[in-house]
Amino acid sequence: MEELRDRDRLEALLRREEVWAGYALGDLDDAQFARTRWFYEAEALALRYEFGGHVTVLTFGAAAAIGAVLAQLPLPERFHLHLPHYHRAALRPLVEGALGAYLRLAVAPTELALPEAPAGIQARLLEASDVPAAEALYAAHYPGNWFDAQRVAEGCYLGLWQGEELVAAGGTHVVSSQYRIAALGDIVAAPAQRGRGLGSFLTAELCRRLFAERGVERVVLNVKEDNPAAQRAYAKVGFAHPVPHDEGFDLRRIPGGDSAAR
Repeated sequence: MEELRDRDRLEALLRREEVWAGYALGDLDDAQFARTRWFYEAEALALRYEFGGHVTVLTFGAAAAIGAVLAQLPLPERFHLHLPHYHRAALRPLVEGALGAYLRLAVAPTELALPEAPAGIQARLLEASDVPAAEALYAAHYPGNWFDAQRVAEGCYLGLWQGEELVAAGGTHVVSSQYRIAALGDIVAAPAQRGRGLGSFLTAELCRRLFAERGVERVVLNVKEDNPAAQRAYAKVGFAHPVPHDEGFDLRRIPGGDSAAR
């Protein structure tokens, strides 16, 4: 197995499946690359991403070789894993823990539909002074979020306001002008406000800004496979090109891999 650091080579490999590799392409950016390690063998590629004490693995490429790559990866006892469905047969016997089914969706500038803002709603980027309101919104209505207050200063989170109340928010997990890619996440609306199209408007407005201001040419996001309401909301603004995949958290590699590589 080979460890890669050549970003041109990595980009060429990831562009082969650009929608599925959207997050990973963003991780080639200078802002994220130091958190990554990349492992390659026989057309199979794995990304090991470490941040905040957590290790996340994403897999790409040849299903026939991806099991051998995972078995050799340097991993902690517990880790997160994101894999496309075509890797299920190779990887599921190698890990213990629950996997959830998701869809990766994508939109390009020419595909984006822009709904009108709901009545009485104002959109603006979150500022440092808005962090307490955002944390309260996420804690109350999206406890499993990945909201990162540090990224507010980077202009990565958008809020929808009704008067003085923050009623919806969402942001980008990765954004790269160099690689022309962004990945959305942490999109949440207060339950009392649902049914007004806040999620669709917020998502479209985030995309519009990324296309116009960051030079992005594709935006990706994840949605649970068993959440048709959210899928309809994203489709309404142009998200398509679904890639089925699984995500597992706090997984353990089943003994029998290369324990010396841990």
